[in-house]
Amino acid sequence: MYNKLSILVITPYHMNPPHPRILKEREILEKNGFKVDILHPPKGKGILSRNLYLKREMEKFIVMYDYFVIYDMLTLLFLINDIKTATKKKIIYEIIDIFPYYYSYKITKNSIISYPVKQLLVKIEDLIVRRYVSKAIVNSWFLYKRFKKIKKEVSYIPYTSPFEKKEFNNNPNLPPAFIYIGQFSLEKGAEQIIKLALEFNNFPIFVIGDYCYKLNKDSLPQNVRFYPRTSTKNLFNLLFDFSQKHFLYGLSLITGKNKSFFYQEANKDIDYLSLGIPIIGNERPPTYEKIKLGGGLLYTDLSPQILFNKSLKRKLKEKALEIYEKYYSNYIFEKKLLSIFKNDQD
Repeated sequence: MYNKLSILVITPYHMNPPHPRILKEREILEKNGFKVDILHPPKGKGILSRNLYLKREMEKFIVMYDYFVIYDMLTLLFLINDIKTATKKKIIYEIIDIFPYYYSYKITKNSIISYPVKQLLVKIEDLIVRRYVSKAIVNSWFLYKRFKKIKKEVSYIPYTSPFEKKEFNNNPNLPPAFIYIGQFSLEKGAEQIIKLALEFNNFPIFVIGDYCYKLNKDSLPQNVRFYPRTSTKNLFNLLFDFSQKHFLYGLSLITGKNKSFFYQEANKDIDYLSLGIPIIGNERPPTYEKIKLGGGLLYTDLSPQILFNKSLKRKLKEKALEIYEKYYSNYIFEKKLLSIFKNDQD
């Protein structure tokens, strides 16, 4: 048990439903004697309004905390001065997106000014990490390699799934179906999912998440069935229900339009693996790594014969669980997270 230090986790995104990574961190830290609070804006505010809200709220309570774990580049910029004005406060920058890529895409949509905007944001992020951040946490090897060049104290802590060790059987004897967890959008692979739906029109495709695609849902193939974004508990219940009638394959077809999405770990991939659900993916680097390890298939290699093959389904399921346990388990996540704070107290 460590000394009881206080931590304020600050995220510019609403927590309805809560982000599973933030909840897992709080659970682990509180179990080990830390006081943890989460500051987030109400649902529905714009980027500027969210960060102004966080700034106002944080100023009320800044003296109460030893650490500030900040989940966003723009939020970090808004809050640096206030935190550093208060003595002995430590900033931990938790980097779960490639923020210069993410915001340059948001601002420019890959127009002619995209590259100079991205380079400017990279320089700003590098500067604030060098000067103001005590430690950085990253959730992908891409980010680890980038920040290790400019900061000694960088910890790679990949996503871990809240579904670990849940009672769930992805049964190879059942007929196949596809699932997709996450935002249904052009950047996240909506067009590829629609093409699969047309090619495999006898296979149900269960999509769980926000609908952000240009076409009306009613115009899409009838085998694509939509469910709204929901809590972790309800998401698991949906997956469990689907698994009673189908062997599930998890779709992960993020495109290269938004480079932040393209190079970053997708939480859905790790959730799939934790439940023994093989990934159906593309050659996007983080997803392709898992496929090469045996945890899934490229979507370009699919055929009904492959998808129905019971022996292959069993092999893919076992390999998915093995990959999860080796690289993404709750135990690994907890050990790495606690080492960040424990080292400060040794």
